[in-house]
Amino acid sequence: MKKLLGIISILSFTGCLWAVSYLASCGDKLPVAVQDSTEETDTDSTTDTASDLGQAVAKEKFHLYLLIGQSNMAGRGTVEPQDTVGNPRILKLNRNGEWEIAREPLHFDKPVAGVGPGLAFARDMLPENSEVLIGLIPCAAGGSGITVWKPGAYWEQTNSYPYDDALKRTHRALEDGTLKGILWHQGEADQSPQKTAAYRERLIALVAALRKEFNTSDVPFLAGELPHFRENRDAFNKILHDAKQDIPFYDVVSAEGLTPRADMVHIDAVSQRTFGKRYAQKMKALQKSAEQKMFMKGTGMRLFYRPTGTDVKETMTSCPSISCSLPDIESGSGVTQFIK
Repeated sequence: MKKLLGIISILSFTGCLWAVSYLASCGDKLPVAVQDSTEETDTDSTTDTASDLGQAVAKEKFHLYLLIGQSNMAGRGTVEPQDTVGNPRILKLNRNGEWEIAREPLHFDKPVAGVGPGLAFARDMLPENSEVLIGLIPCAAGGSGITVWKPGAYWEQTNSYPYDDALKRTHRALEDGTLKGILWHQGEADQSPQKTAAYRERLIALVAALRKEFNTSDVPFLAGELPHFRENRDAFNKILHDAKQDIPFYDVVSAEGLTPRADMVHIDAVSQRTFGKRYAQKMKALQKSAEQKMFMKGTGMRLFYRPTGTDVKETMTSCPSISCSLPDIESGSGVTQFIK
């Protein structure tokens, strides 16, 4: 297991202050800087305050989120002081594949990278449980169409291979944490009628490929609407919503009311922070749905479940694999609670 790099913390240990660069492994746990409070602090220097705790964090406590798409995911909003306030529990994978405290701009696809939805999303997703860290994996590529989000596709604007790079960077991150969700915002490059006609199938294929690559069939995937200040956005946004019929553990984040920069293409910083919070709200709902998965060993387990608006029911079920989800019990209609 590779180590988390790039984070320096001052630890209070046996009455002494130790400056520690986290370069040693700790079995199945990861040595990272964890603040003993959920309050965000200004961390302009490379050293955190003495109140920070060096804590070994298990992979399941390091929640990873992949950020992909084009420029409105990468962010073009103007960076303000509030965007440079770091929290040692919110990290980002930098261009060198090393963890560092996340600050805007998260992305580095182009020199104009600015405020996107990612940091506001992470701040809203951060649980009060101080053992959990969030790791952002910024991989969006400005101007990229969905056709370059496939193996081997090169994107000249960013001199990169967006899909291949995202896989490489995510696999690097997975050495340290657990993938909890994928955030996608893309479509400005695909609004022509010819491209729109094929978009739904391409999106379905992209989600399936990513889930197969990372060996997780139910990792939540969120697509953001095109902002409503764009012309002809309704037809495209309808495609995103219609894809709910084909993609499980998928939802669409509303872009209603978001405001543009002067170029009338990119979302401004204020609205990007709002957008990030909307992504977080949807992600929490999808994760809750995914957590309704029931794990069992063997078959023929007795199950009790409560369909919406009814009394508790009992059934016997067989599961062809170790993992069965609640919708498998009875077509998934209105199942809201599993009773052990």
